[in-house]
Amino acid sequence: MDPLERQPSPNDESSTLWTGISAPSIQASQFSTRIPPVTINNLEIACVPPRWGVLKLEGSNGIIGYGEFTLEGQTERTADVVRDIESFVKEKNLDLRNPNRMIEALRGSKFYNRDGMFWSAVAGIEMACWDMLGKESNMPIHELLGGKVRDRLMVYHWAGGNFDHGDPAAPAVEEVQALVARGLKAIKLNACPPMHEIDISQGVDQAAERMSAIRDAVGSKVLLAFDFHGRVSPGNAMALARALAPVKPFFIEEPVPPEHNDYLCQIHEATGLRIATGERMFEPEQFASLLRTPGAVQILQPDLVHIGGISRTKLVADLASTFGIGCAPHCPMGPIAFMACIQVLACSKSGQIQECSDGIHYNKAAGGNPFRDYVVDPSVLDLDSDGCIPIPSGPGLGIELDWEAVSRAKTDKLPWAEPSPVAPDGLPRRW
Repeated sequence: MDPLERQPSPNDESSTLWTGISAPSIQASQFSTRIPPVTINNLEIACVPPRWGVLKLEGSNGIIGYGEFTLEGQTERTADVVRDIESFVKEKNLDLRNPNRMIEALRGSKFYNRDGMFWSAVAGIEMACWDMLGKESNMPIHELLGGKVRDRLMVYHWAGGNFDHGDPAAPAVEEVQALVARGLKAIKLNACPPMHEIDISQGVDQAAERMSAIRDAVGSKVLLAFDFHGRVSPGNAMALARALAPVKPFFIEEPVPPEHNDYLCQIHEATGLRIATGERMFEPEQFASLLRTPGAVQILQPDLVHIGGISRTKLVADLASTFGIGCAPHCPMGPIAFMACIQVLACSKSGQIQECSDGIHYNKAAGGNPFRDYVVDPSVLDLDSDGCIPIPSGPGLGIELDWEAVSRAKTDKLPWAEPSPVAPDGLPRRW
């Protein structure tokens, strides 16, 4: 028989299967039914102390998803952008089951102004879409992303707050010791006070003394990370990194602001310290560009909210995996953003450690512990004896907001404002 001769299809009415049973005829109309899109039925927004923006999105399928759009110091204005995005999503009849397409539609709609405020607003709705999708599927988000590669993830907390020239080290030492007593195995602190381009105030010496005192107090088994906060000039960053190297930090964060990232490789080569950066980078392409310089960065730190949500953070985590480095998303946010980060790192080989703001000094202005007070079941945020959080198994984000508590705390003016530090000679500095 000619091999090119058309063979009878099992679906041809004239064909007979080997069993002698005629195959049923399948009509094209059987495949023409399309699942209707899930659209926005209702969207509630709340700015709550200490500085968070959260939302409750109800789809046309009746399922509710939660998201967070916090932009530190600008959350109230970001809420207005969330409403603009809501109008766009409704106008275009975008399907909430397809957050990736929604992101591309929104990205294409803004030739300018794709900044931290825009992407934070996008992230709030995008997180809620993933939460809804997981609940509809009765699966955690990490399963929708391909499945978890780990069962738990180490968490680090922030300690010490900001400190200024001449401030004693004792309060920071006590705070770190209290966190270790709670079971934390990893802690991050501000590395230095605000500094001049040339260190004329002995800030480097003060920072080295402060961090050495903390290391002596907690021992060598606790991971310490130092946040330069991008407040240091390249020359000072090199001097500060060298001064802190004997304390053996797990990583140093943002040793220079993003506009000076060209210096990162020099700092790493001179000190051997792991460098983490990325919280003020809003596009995955910016991370890809940074990775083209070998040795420039060892840990990528996308801020899941500021970069636009779960999908775009996963892109950065996958980049980190491809280049054999770590990913530890920046997250001094609320519990919704935190759990979104956990969902991403659960299925990312590069996920090394996750920041958590449970008990952070920023939250004190709210009273109580808002990281847990706004949550229906705060036990999902508990850490094990090794300072790790189990990967959640519940549907969606794996966490539910107590919207009544959120509504009671809702405010038009958040209590937290961006600090405005001033150097000893009166020069305004980065906070």
